[in-house]
Amino acid sequence: MITSSMPISRKLRHLFKRNVAPPDPMAVSVIIPARNAATTIAETLDSLLAQTHPHWQAIVIDDGSTDDTRRIAKAYAARDSRLRVIKGRGRGVSAARNRGIAATRFPWIYFLDADDTITPETLAQMVETLAADAAADAVHCGWIYTDPEGQEIGRNRCDEEGPDLFALFARYCAVAIHACMIRRALIERVGDFDETLRTSEDHDLWQRVARAGCRFVPLDEYLVRYRLRPQASWFDAQSFTQDVLQVIRRGHTIDPRLAPGIAAPIHTEGAPKPALPEAEFLIVAWAGAMAIARAADPLTVLDLLGSEKYPLLNSEGIAYTLFRAIPFTLCRPPQAWLALWERMRAPVEQFLDALEQKSGTLQLKARSLRQLEQYVVATFVDHGEAQLATIGASAAVRIDATHPISDLVLPEADRLICVVQCESETLGTLALPVCDGFMPAGVIADAVATRHAWTLLAQAVRAADLSVAEHQAGTGQLVGLARRRTIGQRIGKRTWRHRASRTNRLDNLRAGADRPARLADRRSLQWRHRPAGWQRLFSRHRRAAECGAGTSAAHIPGYRYRHDRVRSARRRQAGRVDPASATRGCRWRGTDPCGRA
Repeated sequence: MITSSMPISRKLRHLFKRNVAPPDPMAVSVIIPARNAATTIAETLDSLLAQTHPHWQAIVIDDGSTDDTRRIAKAYAARDSRLRVIKGRGRGVSAARNRGIAATRFPWIYFLDADDTITPETLAQMVETLAADAAADAVHCGWIYTDPEGQEIGRNRCDEEGPDLFALFARYCAVAIHACMIRRALIERVGDFDETLRTSEDHDLWQRVARAGCRFVPLDEYLVRYRLRPQASWFDAQSFTQDVLQVIRRGHTIDPRLAPGIAAPIHTEGAPKPALPEAEFLIVAWAGAMAIARAADPLTVLDLLGSEKYPLLNSEGIAYTLFRAIPFTLCRPPQAWLALWERMRAPVEQFLDALEQKSGTLQLKARSLRQLEQYVVATFVDHGEAQLATIGASAAVRIDATHPISDLVLPEADRLICVVQCESETLGTLALPVCDGFMPAGVIADAVATRHAWTLLAQAVRAADLSVAEHQAGTGQLVGLARRRTIGQRIGKRTWRHRASRTNRLDNLRAGADRPARLADRRSLQWRHRPAGWQRLFSRHRRAAECGAGTSAAHIPGYRYRHDRVRSARRRQAGRVDPASATRGCRWRGTDPCGRA
């Protein structure tokens, strides 16, 4: 009610609130805390003004800046009325975001830092995803890490497809703060950011909303660029460890900050307590890696753990954590290991030795160091100029599937990492044991064939410029090669020859309008292979498996390997196989690369 004694400013606010139209149900409030961000905030606001989704408002909270941050933000606010600048109290990023939440009114909230940017379609794609699922409470996308100059150094995203992400947030922060749009009502239900946390405040909020039953929906695109800065507060290993351990310990027990009835019944007690020690050790491993990268003492973070041991710590997980965290803390890509390995090896060994004693896991140091060597040596070969590299007892080699493979002599190595490439495209890596310092080319060829057969076949088809006939039901299947043409893919001295059955020649399929029944009958879509090629290549699968090269040919998905000619003859007599497509000797019945029978 407006009275005569009411100040004029209050009267205007009252009239505005009374006459303002209700917000669009998919309108977004963007919260941007800023402190001494004069060098980056213009780029951030430019990316916001470029959004294709028009229904948004943005609040820039100047949290005690001593540079031109406030002046630059006010200049942008003068250009677009959807932007506002308010003054923070200089109490940190959590308090600034809470002040921004209180100053906005739209039903969806999106957090954006003053040194990060988003693509023009970010808000539109997120809103479209949320509008398609009325029960969704939040949407998350992938994000791209960049160095201070804006160059990409890596990518990340939450790969969990399910709507319930509490199990992830109980262990680590699975979604970056600006890779998620969330319903305002849910934040109001669980409470604002915890202002007592210097770091991991976003992790704490996501954990609380997930515990309350928030339904997350994924968006596959990478829509956010996350700028890393060496002076970021969460690169302080000691402070980061204290805060994140507090958050994950809350995730494994009852959270007293949530009123009764807010938490989902299955999450009231938190995540299973037996999983807490492993989560704590993995977090401490990340913090130790940050300390190593910043030339600090990594052993101090171990003191923040309790006295409980965890003898089942996964050495591969520890090695991968170190492999990612050290260059990440330095705002550099993984290939920075080419220059970092000699300097980092000694402190890494010291930290792993202390971690082994703290956890009680036998041989943790040796196994983790071996696995880390394999990651690093593979990086040497994949991103460096070397064709073959050796670190400790691990060797790596770059294999081009389109060129011959030679036998390798590796006197000091007992493990070989093969980085498989085809036409300069990396297909993946293979780990093979080295016996007596020698690796035969045939074993490598068998391993490559077992793991990447379909991919290499597709490359060969594209290289030969052969057409792909489509099944009449709409499923795309490779059903034949024209006029007995052969696809040859050289791997060492092995030639793969794929030859179509006479009944499935491509020239007949192109004139297949008078034979629709045959196209529709999948039993006629069978391959004929020369025993001199495929049969000989895969008859040695047991020897390759014994050397760790992979599974046998009988376990390749989508294939059934038959040798029994008598059984094949009986099946033909019973009418269960098209006689015209029968083969001699060894016969394969397969699927297309998508796994369809």
